[in-house]
Amino acid sequence: MSDHQEANSVANNIKKARKSMMLSQAELAERLHVSRQTVSNWECGVSVPDVKSLEMMQDIFKVSVQDLLGQNLENGNKALQQSKEDIPYSQEAIHELISMNAFYASEIKRLQEREQKVRKWTIICVAVLLLIYVLVKIYFRPSIIRIHPVIEETFVISTDLEKGGN
Repeated sequence: MSDHQEANSVANNIKKARKSMMLSQAELAERLHVSRQTVSNWECGVSVPDVKSLEMMQDIFKVSVQDLLGQNLENGNKALQQSKEDIPYSQEAIHELISMNAFYASEIKRLQEREQKVRKWTIICVAVLLLIYVLVKIYFRPSIIRIHPVIEETFVISTDLEKGGN
């Protein structure tokens, strides 16, 4: 079974199990301590749950991890009564899940690092723009002229001359 087919199988099994328990994605997410978007990503095959989440789903759905990873849940909880030998590709499915989980974890880390860099540069740019704004306000502030009487007299004389006065 290819990675894509296996991910879809996991996605379909999670969705079927959730619906059979009459849970919304948000309710399942709350029980698993993840976001609703994470559950949606699992059900769409965008990502796969980690081992801890699979173990928690096993308790919630009353199915084995092997069922979630590879067996069809059409027949409800019958798979629980089957022996481990009857469950095909369970070890293979677990290894595939681990490799897929590692891939998605590295992608998440890469995206988080990129987001952190963007956030850092955004803060730096905003700080520089704020500093420029403050410096411009201070430089062009008319009240600075009134601080020194000599500058104020010069300013008054020069404005009188510009108006045509003596």
